[in-house]
Amino acid sequence: MTLRTKTMVGLTAGMWAAAGTGQAAAETLRARLVKGTESYYIRTINTTKKTGVDDETVIGETQDSIELGMRFRVLDAKADGSALLECTVLYVDLAFVEGGRVTGYDSRTRRSIGRTGWKDRLLGLVNKPVLLHLDTAGRVSKIESPEAGSAAPRQHIRFQAIASDAVLQQLPLFATAGAPATIAPKASWKQSFTIDLAMSTSRMLVDYSFTVTEIKNSLAKVSWTSSFRGDDSPAPTPRPDQMTKVEVKEGSGTGDLTWNVAEGWLQSSQSESQVKLNNFMPGAPDRPLYMDQTSTEILKRVTLADFKLPTPPKPKPKAKAKEPKPESKPEPKVEDAAPSPKSDTPPTSDAPKKGDPNEPQGSTSGADKSPS
Repeated sequence: MTLRTKTMVGLTAGMWAAAGTGQAAAETLRARLVKGTESYYIRTINTTKKTGVDDETVIGETQDSIELGMRFRVLDAKADGSALLECTVLYVDLAFVEGGRVTGYDSRTRRSIGRTGWKDRLLGLVNKPVLLHLDTAGRVSKIESPEAGSAAPRQHIRFQAIASDAVLQQLPLFATAGAPATIAPKASWKQSFTIDLAMSTSRMLVDYSFTVTEIKNSLAKVSWTSSFRGDDSPAPTPRPDQMTKVEVKEGSGTGDLTWNVAEGWLQSSQSESQVKLNNFMPGAPDRPLYMDQTSTEILKRVTLADFKLPTPPKPKPKAKAKEPKPESKPEPKVEDAAPSPKSDTPPTSDAPKKGDPNEPQGSTSGADKSPS
């Protein structure tokens, strides 16, 4: 283990130890948010929608299976408990079945089945951060969504279960915001939300009741029940796609979650719900379409490796510029020269040296004497 790894491990342990200080005196379900930390969750939603002219005659059925890889990053955490989180969907895998036809898309592998329209809508949700402002109690008080490229997918009826503001507020990640400061088995609290129904002028109210069922080994078990009812007040800002009126007949749900008290984060949750609606379509105000929608949802804390995201290609190394070869200059021609006076090399010529005692006086080298 390198020094850097040891340092990071020590800091992480110290961070959670500091966050859990005082835990022995009082158990709490408040989220412990530390700036710069990240958590990863896989969220799976399975929905079956039955459509009919009444609650006995089914004329159509659709099924959705949606899996999302979600990252929560703490951008800021204040001493009063308020915080700023960044929520980003890193991938979406969807399968849709209607009338025996299957369509779908996985943003990780870019595998597309059936209509390509799903691809465009799903990619409008991937890698688009949403800012969640938490109040001092840990509730989502404000949501800031990206504008460009996301308005249509967020309002489309098929994707409200993925990215609507109401759904983000209702995530079990924030379910314990209303819990008492100190909890014990049988502790309970309530929360309520208002939902603007997609492609409709109607709204729906959702009421939750939570109860702590067990606290053991720093894990708290919480169960809940929910009920759905129609809201008589219309949606505040009608959109062009809000062409129908929806009447919520009845709805209910159950669920449970496991909260890691020591770390202050949701470990996992699962739920089931059913809601019955009457859709009053344009042109037929007296003949509503009946819809019975059943959903199951699982949220599980994982690691980034569990997302199985494709490894980004490594950038190719830049080719080094070739250095120009130096021009070869011809070696200078060395002319024959007499050996240096200090040289021990004998002369190459056979002619006697000047002043040689063996040379006859008055003669010139290489010349014959004339007779006198």
